[in-house]
Amino acid sequence: MTSTGSNGWASCPASRMSTSTPRAGSTCRPAAEALRVVLDVADSVIVPIETEPLSFDPTARTITKVIEPRGIPYTVVINNWDPRDGMHDLNETKEFVKANKWPLAHTVIRHYKLHARASADGQVVTEYPVNRVALQAREDFYKFALELNVGSAH
Repeated sequence: MTSTGSNGWASCPASRMSTSTPRAGSTCRPAAEALRVVLDVADSVIVPIETEPLSFDPTARTITKVIEPRGIPYTVVINNWDPRDGMHDLNETKEFVKANKWPLAHTVIRHYKLHARASADGQVVTEYPVNRVALQAREDFYKFALELNVGSAH
């Protein structure tokens, strides 16, 4: 039986937490354990949301049940938006975030096939080839990093 703690997480007794794969039927999954460890040391969290209404509920649950109870500052970033789809979904997503009073990044990460391919190839955005599409794909992440003031001395 699992109970929900005050921080919105399902409780996981210390005796059942381990670095190995949990036994069958265990509620203590390695991914959840890893996320707990990361959030314990996080200064802030980036919460991606896609411009698909089916992503709204999981994003809301993540923020309200995992991040906000821990008191960690966060920024929601619209991710994987395809400009060919037009502005309707993008605007709807922005309105959803604003209606929930969540901090929204100004930068929008556009959809590029290159991102999915790079992940499969083990590349990060700074390792993309030198061409027009790769430059545009990289630009979104550079702009977002500048917006977050990443890499600056505080």
